[in-house]
Amino acid sequence: MERHALAFRIKPGTQDQVRDLLSGYRAPALEADDGTRLLGTAVFLHGDLVVRVMEFEGDLGTVARHLSADPVIREVERGLIPYLADSYDPADAVQRREFFARRLTERLAHRGSANEGKGARHALLYPVKPGMADVAARVLAAAEDPPLQAGATTLCSTSVFRKGDVLVRVFEIDGDVGELVAGLAQAVEVHEVGRRMAGLFDGAYDFTTAAGLEKFFTDNLMATVTDRRAGA
Repeated sequence: MERHALAFRIKPGTQDQVRDLLSGYRAPALEADDGTRLLGTAVFLHGDLVVRVMEFEGDLGTVARHLSADPVIREVERGLIPYLADSYDPADAVQRREFFARRLTERLAHRGSANEGKGARHALLYPVKPGMADVAARVLAAAEDPPLQAGATTLCSTSVFRKGDVLVRVFEIDGDVGELVAGLAQAVEVHEVGRRMAGLFDGAYDFTTAAGLEKFFTDNLMATVTDRRAGA
């Protein structure tokens, strides 16, 4: 399974309209002609930032071309135009390709498991200070993987993406976010990352305590707009 993400900004005050638009459309066709298959999509929102995640089997370029030709997706994209902070002409193929190329994130890290694809997806935004994204990205890319089990909650997969100053972790769990946070607060790997990144964040967070980690998640967990699986 491949997981990739797009990140783009919307105009202030348009969150409700964007949420309604991105949560209500029909699912696109799942398979391309060469056998590339879309496994699922998810959309997350935090302030003026939208992150769209795609999971698929096959080639990213094929998925992009397949979705760009799907009438459902084209209608949604046209509907988004008035709300985008950086707009484009959806009828112009060159502008459209450039818009999405500029918003495709870099995947810094990914960890799957035998339970990948079996949980609910969430997204956590890292609130890095201006100019600190390069340092934060290096820390996250080199960090040890977090534990897969926290009580009865399983961390099925986790990925870190970057676009400019935007750093976001998309994670998939079978269980409860609160229980996951409580388990992570006991993990040495999380303490080490928190120690190395403490000075890079806007806001003071203590990653060595459950209360500190809960505050970090409360402040920076993105709202789930939609979380769809193939066949659902």
